[in-house]
Amino acid sequence: NAVLNRFPEPNKSVAALSVAFSLALVYEASHISMIDLSTALSSDLRTFRMLKRFYIVMAGILLALASIIAFSPLYDLIVRGLMNQPSNVAEAARPALWAFLLWPIPIGWRRLCQGALIKHGHPKPVGAGGIVRLASLGAALLFFGWLGTSVVHIEPAAIAVLSMLVSVTAEAVAVQGWTLRIMRTMPEATPGKPAPTWADIRRFFFPLSGTSIMSTLVQPVLRAGIASAAVAWAASPTDGSVAVAVAGYQTAWSLAFLAFGPTLSMTQASIAWSGSPDPDVRARGPRVIMAMGVGLAALMALFAFTPLAHWIFANLIDAPPRTAQTAAEVARWLVPMPILHSISFMLRGRLIALRMPQKVRRAQFFDLLTIVAVIALATTPGSPLVAMLHGASAGPLAAAAYNLMLCVDIGVLLLSLRGRSTASG
Repeated sequence: NAVLNRFPEPNKSVAALSVAFSLALVYEASHISMIDLSTALSSDLRTFRMLKRFYIVMAGILLALASIIAFSPLYDLIVRGLMNQPSNVAEAARPALWAFLLWPIPIGWRRLCQGALIKHGHPKPVGAGGIVRLASLGAALLFFGWLGTSVVHIEPAAIAVLSMLVSVTAEAVAVQGWTLRIMRTMPEATPGKPAPTWADIRRFFFPLSGTSIMSTLVQPVLRAGIASAAVAWAASPTDGSVAVAVAGYQTAWSLAFLAFGPTLSMTQASIAWSGSPDPDVRARGPRVIMAMGVGLAALMALFAFTPLAHWIFANLIDAPPRTAQTAAEVARWLVPMPILHSISFMLRGRLIALRMPQKVRRAQFFDLLTIVAVIALATTPGSPLVAMLHGASAGPLAAAAYNLMLCVDIGVLLLSLRGRSTASG
């Protein structure tokens, strides 16, 4: 975002990246689930090889499906129609989405390997891979930025995506190298345990994949809600006001991600700790996860409710003044998210460790339903909320809806675990 804000028409470029990224996340969702599958099942080399073959087939099928959307009239139907994005943002997002087609493949492969590392007690290379990714991202942004402005014209949003593709590929190569070392210590097969069949893998994977898809569908729905709210609440809506609202939310979200990003690994930690034979580990795990969430929320509040937020958005990220102001407003609404994420992912990990991924998928269905309901109430003409929020900034709507969604998610997951405990009793 800091790089895109230094190109001409920064709001358009950041909004286009936000739209393309939200769609790419839906496409990436099944790839992401490979880490949960691998963390739960990669007990030996025989199973790990099966998981690799399964992923190669799945990635090829998903690439074909995503290409149909990216290169057909379905793109306009989704982005201009369903997501209600203005023409300039939709056109700038198109080449970015093309560049995103290959992006999830190294991510899925990397997460498959990371699951095996976590399963066998080697989480440090997972964090080291992040350093490789960040360093290569910086180098790629410099190269593609020079190429796109000095040699051939490349949309700024596409420059960002190409740089992201290079960075995740570099990280995947590094993680693959570390995994090959760990594989030397993995047993060929687990004594007394038959090899899983493809049907076994599908039965375990598809509920997780469905969960991830519904989770990531939240993001394009939120972008559509922001665009609709910017039109419904403004006295004289313009394409510029929509771009500012979407870009402001994206800018705040990207910075907040630095704070609540560590919570995204808590599902895997919860899976590993919930399945530990040591009762002390099982008891201590939830306390560690909650402490992490509270600490990250305090860090988020430190910059969200001080002048530091506006300085970061206006000076460091160099967002235009209206976008920086919107981003600062959105950031305050994102403060509770590390705590809510920590609780949600801890409960998800417990259910997955209990081999109940379908319960997680059910919670995600209610999450998506909550987001859709909130946005419908806030943007439907004639709704009391539309009159109440007339003239308000549209960016905070998405953050508030996301917080409410996480509360619903936690409630559904707790009911699922309570039902499990009652059945066991």
